[in-house]
Amino acid sequence: MAQTIVLQPPTHHEDDPNASHHVHWVELFYDLIQVVCIFQLGNLLGYHHDFQSFLIYVGLFIAIWVSWAATVFYTSLYITNDVPHRLLMALQIVGICIMAIALGQIPGVGIYYFAVAFAVVRGILALLYWRAGYYSKSTAQLSRRFAGLFITVSVAVVLATFLPYPLNYLAWTLILLAEQLAFVWPKVGLMSDDRFKPRLAHLSERFTLLFLIVMGEGFFKLVLTLSEQGIQNLDWNDYINATLGCLWLFSLTWIYFDFVGNGRIKPDNCHMILWWYGHLLLMLGASMNTVAIKGLMTAELLAPFPMEYGWLGCLGLIWFLIATILIQAAIKQHTAHQFYSLRLRLFGIGLALLTWILGSRVPAWFSVSLFIIAYASQIASPLYHALRGTTPKGATPI
Repeated sequence: MAQTIVLQPPTHHEDDPNASHHVHWVELFYDLIQVVCIFQLGNLLGYHHDFQSFLIYVGLFIAIWVSWAATVFYTSLYITNDVPHRLLMALQIVGICIMAIALGQIPGVGIYYFAVAFAVVRGILALLYWRAGYYSKSTAQLSRRFAGLFITVSVAVVLATFLPYPLNYLAWTLILLAEQLAFVWPKVGLMSDDRFKPRLAHLSERFTLLFLIVMGEGFFKLVLTLSEQGIQNLDWNDYINATLGCLWLFSLTWIYFDFVGNGRIKPDNCHMILWWYGHLLLMLGASMNTVAIKGLMTAELLAPFPMEYGWLGCLGLIWFLIATILIQAAIKQHTAHQFYSLRLRLFGIGLALLTWILGSRVPAWFSVSLFIIAYASQIASPLYHALRGTTPKGATPI
């Protein structure tokens, strides 16, 4: 049968001379649905501010992220766009929608529906890899290992669901940890296979697109919070907060894309691991900042900042800046790096920590000003040195 869109079996990208690095619409649609999960998860943290809820938030975010990232890796490894692939991706999207719906009832019964839907999504990914191994004989061994790993994880997650609380949460954590170790464990992990070579440019583009959508979701939270009040009821304080919120999210996006976004990943496993998990930390920090936007929208500039949201923004910015350090170390140097120093990142982290400490003790205008300096300095200082043609201490000369 002629290979058409109806049946075009998966091919490892190294075996396809016409392999493209561009993102297909199916992949972008999948990313958009994934962000619905992240938005729902942000609502969970927006209404529950205790430490236990925060730990659940982090755990669920990691589960959502690794589910997304594993599918992204598959599409970066194999070239495929036929009808069977699209149908399997559509089934994954259904599973992700159920995960998103279940998040609305966590803590509570929703966690069980989330776990089963997560297992189904993992099982479909195992089927995708099995299909790739069936057609792509050169990667049959790698594909079988992937399929075996994900079907094992799928079954283990379902079985762990029936354990009593909190043993089920502990079991799910250990299962995800074991899955990640199966990737990165030296000499025996999946990364040790010679065909474990994704399209790096494609992978980088997918990660930057997800980050962009997550930051856009922050704007949605900002607009939704204020629109619920009614535009006719907004005062000068609300308009100032809206302006600051927009600039906050735009600045984080600016920092990412100017200094680490779409960077060329160094082609070895150690830097791949650093880049991969650096993005997990970065996405988590960015997501926390989008949740903290809700606190900014309700802040009175002359009263202390609502720190049930404020600490999320501060910790999120700290994690975000630490992640940029990790990612920059994992990508090839480019011109902007000579103006973006480790010392500057540490300055931003220090100010975010100071804002966290003082937030409940000083008027919001003061703590917000400190926070603005923390992230705005990450843009202003590199621009200043670029205009002057100087390299700040701690930056990498090019």
